[in-house]
Amino acid sequence: MRIKDRDACWTVTGIDPLAVPLSAFAARFKAVTPNRLTSLSVAIALGAAALFATGQLVAGAIVYQLAFLVDCMDGKVASIRDMKSEWGGFFDVAGDTVRYVACFTPLAVVSLSGDASTWALLAALLYPCARFGLLSMAGARPAGGSRGDMLVEPRPLTVLKLAPRRATKPGTTVDAELVALTLGPLTGYPLEGFAVAAGLHLLHTAVLFAGSVRAATEP
Repeated sequence: MRIKDRDACWTVTGIDPLAVPLSAFAARFKAVTPNRLTSLSVAIALGAAALFATGQLVAGAIVYQLAFLVDCMDGKVASIRDMKSEWGGFFDVAGDTVRYVACFTPLAVVSLSGDASTWALLAALLYPCARFGLLSMAGARPAGGSRGDMLVEPRPLTVLKLAPRRATKPGTTVDAELVALTLGPLTGYPLEGFAVAAGLHLLHTAVLFAGSVRAATEP
């Protein structure tokens, strides 16, 4: 099956070794469609949000990653069954947005309820602001080379062995979400997770900006 030849570090190392074989299996069933997988991912994410809201941070973090796993399957199933469309791409992005907002908001509220200091508020606010800035800059950046696909056997170890050559620079939205919405809650330090995630985004934004300026000034 075809998968992206470049993707986020966490996606290629922790998610795709499961998502690729699961997608190959799920694509056999007509009832499983890309949009239904996107909807399922959102439904699971809402469950994670409810867990965060009730202070069950560890369970919420685990369920959040389950939602992301399902989200990583919709595009793969669409590729296998030749069901890619502009509407499907929009629906996927809309699902990603709902998943992020629905889970970040209750986690931030619960995290700040026990610490209303200026530094805690800064950590909680800086992360989504840095994320928005990175996405805006990445979207406005002139195309510097399109990413393609690669053929791979849908086996966990086969996909995992390809991870080093597929991984992009750390600091993508996926990597930061791993820190902020999974590792932070799992370790009991959600505010510190927000701060680290914001730092990753700011560093990635700086690298992206520097690379764009260098490309624009080269003869």
